[in-house]
Order: sequence, then structure tokens, then C-alpha cells
Amino acid sequence: MAATNDPVIATLNDLIATCKDAEFGYQTAANDVESMDLKQAFDICSRQRAEFAEQLEQRLVQRGGEPKTHGTVAGKLFRGWMTLKCGLMGNCEHSVLVDCDRGERVAVQHYANALGLGLPPDVQPMVMSQHDQILQAQKQIHSLAVGSSS
Repeated sequence: MAATNDPVIATLNDLIATCKDAEFGYQTAANDVESMDLKQAFDICSRQRAEFAEQLEQRLVQRGGEPKTHGTVAGKLFRGWMTLKCGLMGNCEHSVLVDCDRGERVAVQHYANALGLGLPPDVQPMVMSQHDQILQAQKQIHSLAVGSSS
């Protein structure tokens, strides 16, 4: 069994929690908006992050680690705030897009930090691919957020 202080296991668990936060965040976002197009886009992102978490969990288990089964407390609080804010403010869709953009920037940073650690060859390509896909999603969400402010 791998040591619990293994930096690769800790990094994978951080990315798993990041993906779970995004998965649940996009589910919340889909519930908070009325636009069917946004609901569908958020659903796709949520499923993508669930898939990313599964891939990371497989690598973590192969390395002898135990995967996180949930996101972070901060992520849960953020999702609650996102829903509350929609109840209090107008233009909920813009607010949700801005919050999703913020969440994606955080995810990109977590992945960039992980990639900066010099991950092993069995992990690095997968993390790089996920990072690139999250970065692409962040750019799309950002573009939608900027477009919805008018």
C-alpha cells in the first residue's frame, strides 16, 4: 500500500475533489437556469467532470491510494451561494455563468499546479489532456458570461 503522504496520491485526490466540485457545481447551475441550451451545456460539463474524476480515481487506486468520494466544503458553500444569489438577484443566467467561469479558473489553476509537480509518466498525459479540455470549457463559459452581460 502506498504511503498516505505520497505527493502523487495527494495531487490526484486534489484533482478528484476539484472535478467533483465542478460536477456538482454544473448540476446546480443547470437547476438554476431556465435556458434549455445552458441546461444542456452544463449537463455536458457535469458529465465530463464525473468522467474525469473516474479516470483520476482509477489511477489513484492503481497507485495504492483511496480516492475522495466528495468535493470540498468550499465547493459546497459556493454552490449554495450560487443558488442563493440567483434567488436574490435578477439575470440569474449571467450570474451563474460568471460563477461557473470563476470555478473553471480555479480548476485550471489546480491542474496547472499538478502539472508543475512533474507527475509520473502514467499520470501526466491524462492530467494534461483533462487540463486542456477544462481550459477549453473555461474559455467557452467565459465567452458566454461576457455575452450575457449585455
